[in-house]
Amino acid sequence: MYIGIDIGGTNTTGVLMKNKKVLRHIKKKTAKSEFGDFIGDFIQKLKENEKIESIGLGIPGILNEVKSLVIVSPNLRSVENINFKKLLSEKFKTKVFIENDANCFVWGEYILGAGKSFNNIVGLTLGSGLGSGVIIGGELFNGAHGAASEFGHHIIKANGIKCHCGNRGCWEQYASSQFFFRQTGMSPKTVCEKAKGGNEKALRAWKYFGYWLGIGIANIVNILDPEAIIIGGNITSAWDYFIKEARKNAQLNIFSSISAKKVSILKSKLGYQAGAIGAANLFKK
Repeated sequence: MYIGIDIGGTNTTGVLMKNKKVLRHIKKKTAKSEFGDFIGDFIQKLKENEKIESIGLGIPGILNEVKSLVIVSPNLRSVENINFKKLLSEKFKTKVFIENDANCFVWGEYILGAGKSFNNIVGLTLGSGLGSGVIIGGELFNGAHGAASEFGHHIIKANGIKCHCGNRGCWEQYASSQFFFRQTGMSPKTVCEKAKGGNEKALRAWKYFGYWLGIGIANIVNILDPEAIIIGGNITSAWDYFIKEARKNAQLNIFSSISAKKVSILKSKLGYQAGAIGAANLFKK
């Protein structure tokens, strides 16, 4: 049996798996302090008395080159500089694998979700931030220094909105929950509820969100030419309100007409468990 934990800015999700099946799962609010204790207790509740072969941890931010701790996490500072690999391997006496949370998301979708039939995919997680991960030739792409695929922090608008990372105009500011708080003063969930009721302001907000999402997707396709873009995260609960505009603007701005026609823009099949499932399966990476 093996465990996977997906740490998000808002919620933390964990799964206990055996033979590609989820046997047990837990979801709770992410702690903002005493994070080492929080994760240790979380795993113990998931584990109970089972013998565990490995633990996988998906954490938002940039990891060090040996993948033992997070160097920087703009949306969750409490995880920075904790050596999770040492902490958890000593506590639970098992192998521990650590990866960026969005990489875990795309890995989970590649193994068991919407990416199963592709070898070259990009995963996007839309929530409190914008995470991203890349599979090339069936392998997770980390780049030369382990910091690849941070598409949420590619500059989509010069001298634009200031991001938590310190830069201006990051895609994350235009295609995450931060967009809605800034544009409407409401959460994406509230804006979605208003859109369901036909509120014009809410519908326009989702359309504008879709515009920025599509522009960023076009940039990714122009650089990587993937077979599919798989989108997950809490914001996908409003899928029908933004995906048409996102697909339209992506296709309008993709350089290759072949890529524009063939790239699939898909919704996650694993839902909120995708990152945890990917983390649980890091031992296969």
